[in-house]
Amino acid sequence: AGLYATISKEVFENVNLINLTIHGEPYDQKPPLLFWLGAFGFSVGSVTNFWFKLPVLLLIFAGIYWAFRLGESLYNRKTGILTAVILLTSVIYLLYSMDIHTDTPLQAFVTLALWQLFEFIKTGRNKFWITGFIAIGLAMLSKGPVGAAIPAFAVVGHLLLTKDFKRFLDYRWYVGILIAMVVASPAIIGL
Repeated sequence: AGLYATISKEVFENVNLINLTIHGEPYDQKPPLLFWLGAFGFSVGSVTNFWFKLPVLLLIFAGIYWAFRLGESLYNRKTGILTAVILLTSVIYLLYSMDIHTDTPLQAFVTLALWQLFEFIKTGRNKFWITGFIAIGLAMLSKGPVGAAIPAFAVVGHLLLTKDFKRFLDYRWYVGILIAMVVASPAIIGL
């Protein structure tokens, strides 16, 4: 967390969202979203541990809510509540929530993507399609290609298991990939 806070501080001080640095040296080990969140916290408050961690804490709560909505959408309200409680009491999730990691925003945005894409499959509504692919792009900005791989395996697996092959012909899936890539482009440009 100290390393990430230092990078966030340099993003905040230099106002350079693309070319990340640590102690003036280039840093290309992680995608930028976590550092942007930290820099945002610093700009709202001050350069302190609290303001560095607050945006991620809010994202943790959003991730728990999105997990609830995913469980509810897939099954029912009781399952949604159970999903949120299991996530909230998961030891690894609690540890990642106390010490800032890129996995925390990854989990939140992958969960949002899965919820929205499942709603898109159920309803065909564009608002779910767009939000789902924006969330995939944000997941990629959090942790790289794994942010796209997890939703891709889940959605493709779901469509194959339900034998809903005609869905693969919907052009919106392929346009969605472009949306996700545009959202994730600052990480690619920074490299």
